Amino acid sequence: MYRNILIATDGSALAEKAVAHGLQLAKAVGAKATALIVEAPFNVYGVPESRVQQMSEAFAQHAAQIKQHAGKVLSQVADAARAAGVACETVQLEHDHPYEAIISAAKDKGCDLIVMASHGRSGISAVLLGVLMIYFQFLPDWRVLTLPLFTLLAFLAALGPGLLLAALNVRFRDFRYIVPFVAQFGLFISPVGFSSDVIPANWRLIYSLNPMVGVIDGFRWAICRGYSHMYVPGFMLSVAVIASFLWLGVWYFRRWDWKRNRGVGR
Repeated sequence: MYRNILIATDGSALAEKAVAHGLQLAKAVGAKATALIVEAPFNVYGVPESRVQQMSEAFAQHAAQIKQHAGKVLSQVADAARAAGVACETVQLEHDHPYEAIISAAKDKGCDLIVMASHGRSGISAVLLGVLMIYFQFLPDWRVLTLPLFTLLAFLAALGPGLLLAALNVRFRDFRYIVPFVAQFGLFISPVGFSSDVIPANWRLIYSLNPMVGVIDGFRWAICRGYSHMYVPGFMLSVAVIASFLWLGVWYFRRWDWKRNRGVGR
């Protein structure tokens, strides 16, 4: 599937999670990893006027700082890769625009997947995805027309449990403390940072009891031109689970709302 995975990091806590996911994926598919950190180049205009005469000294200080920072971050990635049993190459670059350096490094190193964290900047991740797909000439085919279907499934997959949890939260006041743990657990068992193809075949159908498995696999199938295969029995099972949760959520919400309006069960 993948032969060389580029893992971009800046040493932040969020990037460390991306590194962990990238190494886990590389180990699962038997790929090597290329860890990349992009540092900002020396900014001449950032030197105070009082230090203009010591420009060379400021440049040397900057070079030493980024070398120390990059070395520390990359050594941590290399240690994590060694512990995971993944072959890892480390690369340090300087560039004003990190995304351009990431694309260039992916091309130079022959990487077929980029793993990086998002800092939650609205719209940037979508733009970056579009730039990468255009640059690598990996444009969607007719399958992209099915995206509205999977978007609707994602909405329904959230609506059913949402209605159920809303009613339970009203009836049992302490139930709201359980919700974050349920959401975190759901994230870990969903194929977000890895492909469901790594699940053994005899467990694949059981794994599809998680309704988000079919939704996420559907998005991958639609965007990646079928390179990520759709497991049809699992997808149908996920749809059935979504429909069941939707019916259960609507039924319980309306039932408890009816009782609450009539003062029953308080």
